[in-house]
Amino acid sequence: MDNVLLTNIVETINEHQSWISATIEEHPEPYHIRRGGSERLILGRAIHLTAYRDQGNYTKGQKWIIHEYLLNQSVRKLRAFDPIFAHHFAKRKLTLKEIERVIADSSGGFAKLDLCPYGYW
Repeated sequence: MDNVLLTNIVETINEHQSWISATIEEHPEPYHIRRGGSERLILGRAIHLTAYRDQGNYTKGQKWIIHEYLLNQSVRKLRAFDPIFAHHFAKRKLTLKEIERVIADSSGGFAKLDLCPYGYW
């Protein structure tokens, strides 16, 4: 994933949330992939999400690390099945709902953002 889109995703999350903060970890983070009985190590950037207050089922201090590899897999899948998403992705202008879908899919459904279009609520 290119730096512009990754930065836009993090900035959008920070602008439209009041309970979670997002940062990009520039130092390579390890991620292990299993394929055909063997394991492969991938190093890459990651988005770190941290809840700074309680929200629904999420507690203050809860953290998620979403590796760039998982983000790429989610984007690839969404582009293949959603032409509107593919168009927005090509312009590097994802909507709030599309960012929510990417993060939810990348985290296996664990991180549900509920971004507010009006900023902090």
